[in-house]
Amino acid sequence: MYSFKELFSDYLDAQILDVFDGVEIQLCKLNNETRTLELKLSGGSTYIPCAKITLLREAIKHALQLEDVTVNVSFLSSAFCVDAVEDIVAEIRAKNIIFNGFFNEAQYNLDGDELKIILKYGGYDLICDGGFEKNFKLIAKNRFDRDIKISFDGVLHDAPIILPEVEPVAVQKSAPSAKPVKKEEPKQEKKYNYKPKDGLPVYLESASVFFGRKIDTNVKKLKDVMLPQNDSESVYVCAWGEVFGCESRIVDTKRGGKMVKVKFYFSDTTNSFSASLTKFFDPKYTKNMDEAANEFLNSVSALKNGACVIVNGDYSYDSWTRDFVLDVRALATVKKYEETDDYDGDKRVELHCHTNMSAKDAVASAGDIINRAYKWGHKAVAITDHGVVQAYPAIAEAVGKIRKGGGEFKAIYGVENYFIDDTRYDI
Repeated sequence: MYSFKELFSDYLDAQILDVFDGVEIQLCKLNNETRTLELKLSGGSTYIPCAKITLLREAIKHALQLEDVTVNVSFLSSAFCVDAVEDIVAEIRAKNIIFNGFFNEAQYNLDGDELKIILKYGGYDLICDGGFEKNFKLIAKNRFDRDIKISFDGVLHDAPIILPEVEPVAVQKSAPSAKPVKKEEPKQEKKYNYKPKDGLPVYLESASVFFGRKIDTNVKKLKDVMLPQNDSESVYVCAWGEVFGCESRIVDTKRGGKMVKVKFYFSDTTNSFSASLTKFFDPKYTKNMDEAANEFLNSVSALKNGACVIVNGDYSYDSWTRDFVLDVRALATVKKYEETDDYDGDKRVELHCHTNMSAKDAVASAGDIINRAYKWGHKAVAITDHGVVQAYPAIAEAVGKIRKGGGEFKAIYGVENYFIDDTRYDI
């Protein structure tokens, strides 16, 4: 029996080898015709998250130029932990969409072989009917040789929150000597005065979760995400991106319930992905489904154009849309890095700048250019589009807003014109 390091030390980097240090290989089966590799590994008492196993699979596939790699890892029973519970739940959710939403923000209390799952969004009956407990126990037995007893607590059924009626309170005039109530100042957004680590354009430490229980910030470039090799396979994705399109709708189901579907698109400049969220509301457990559906939409309202987000989820082929879609597990907003001009002396004045009114020569609007120059401490900028002055109204509007806010900025109105012999000049 070979150790993992002995067999793969020549193909994988030290970072991946260290994660799988001490892991032994039970089966290593290579099919030369299909260029596929099957690995069965025996881990120790330290649990290795599914995200790391997915990275291993992709690394081996890339290093050995294979079409597909399957990796199954079994652990000692002492390796079973809350992280393992969360990964098993995510695995079951990826294979059965009916569970999506019910396990959001769920808590897992593990005491020996007894697991208590505390639900926040109900769905207990559907979880039982969908065979969740049977699937979970089977995976725990095969992977950890543990016989787990599962119980549920918390919000088991979707029920609207009914608030008590507030009794009217008589308004009383304040005594002359009463001190005015001090208003609570809004929290200031944390500022980051340095470049993000590893050359990223976002600050991973600023991640703020607004969907899901927790967020994985070990982001990977979208261009490096490998497509699943078959319709039943999914690939774990942890990436950042800027949202450039979002659509949502509430659909009436055949059983009289409601289904909320949210689809959005995001890009990290290396590639673009489409992602989806789906939430079911059963009339059996939810009295006011319209209110519940709108509340769910409000909880993911951060998904708007221009927002930077970190996305965790499973990327797989959707037979309904006939396309690859990212099924979201967790979302977090993240602050994007913005270039600054930190020069202490007098700032330069750009005297030749094009806007999106110059065909095939620029894409930024006049307003964006002026606001950026003002933010960098520049005192003025000259806009000289190709033979046109259509940007003038936008220039005046942007400068007007700056001055209205107490700032000072000068716009130099210009144009790049041409002589008959095609000689260019600015005026």
